[in-house]
Amino acid sequence: MTCLTFMQRRSFAAQKAARTRAKMKKTRGELRCACGAQRQPGRHECKACHAKYVREWRKTHKMSEAARARDAARSYANVYKQRGLIAPQPCTRCGAPGTEMHHADYSRPLDVEWLCRPCHVAEHHPEATVCTSCGGPLDTNRTRCRACWAGYMRAYRKRDVARGTSEETSFAIVGQLSQGA
Repeated sequence: MTCLTFMQRRSFAAQKAARTRAKMKKTRGELRCACGAQRQPGRHECKACHAKYVREWRKTHKMSEAARARDAARSYANVYKQRGLIAPQPCTRCGAPGTEMHHADYSRPLDVEWLCRPCHVAEHHPEATVCTSCGGPLDTNRTRCRACWAGYMRAYRKRDVARGTSEETSFAIVGQLSQGA
């Protein structure tokens, strides 16, 4: 496979952006997908249309073997979690509630360690000591400093409200994101 030139990549990006804008314009202010079904909050398409898009996209963007193993382990563990066969626990490192599953070995999908978001970020990115936005120092295990994170969340709320999501819903979503990050 040959590499795309800069102009080809830029052209592709512009075409994709135009398609996305057209979809968003079709459904702006509505909670309906272009196909007429109920769309997911914060998205411009329903689950079925998104799944169809991902199936098409996956044909040209194959997953590596390592990515497949990670995806299979996550899916397997999530099914067990949804069925109540494994239950979320407090963070094993700091004891915080609201944890995520961490697989040390993807070949053992049910062997999970429950980590809060900051501890999970520290596990995967131990070298993260500078903000990815401004380059300033990080005082916690995040990818952005507090000031950049606050700006990011303000922009997220503004974008949600502009898309037609009520302010109450947007604040609830932002609250969940702030707790998880």
